[in-house]
Amino acid sequence: MSDEIAESPDELGRAIEQGRDEIEISIDVRAKVVRIKAVGKIAWGVLFGAVTVVIVSMIATAGTGGTLAFAAAPTGAGGFGVVVAMVGAGAAAFLVRMGVASRNANTVRKLYAEYDLIDRGNRHFLVRKK
Repeated sequence: MSDEIAESPDELGRAIEQGRDEIEISIDVRAKVVRIKAVGKIAWGVLFGAVTVVIVSMIATAGTGGTLAFAAAPTGAGGFGVVVAMVGAGAAAFLVRMGVASRNANTVRKLYAEYDLIDRGNRHFLVRKK
């Protein structure tokens, strides 16, 4: 059982990167996870590619103190538009924040592929698949 509740994409991204087997999540986080997990497997490949472009461009820009912003902005914006079209603005921003906070775009893939959403009464968990 988890002691703390992941209430933001930043907290969820860090918990996934720590390799936790069970993560309790807030109802707001649950709503975003449901939208993300509803994406079909074929569409997931497109979504993952687009969100990876956005995350990598944001991390690269932050690492240069903003000097690469002119180059990264068009690429990131195009990728973000694809992500928004697929899961909506709220879930898209959630995915990007989660990836940037963990500094690893693969965190997004782990959420989709390695965790199941489980509800226990009025508590919500992401549980690593066996």
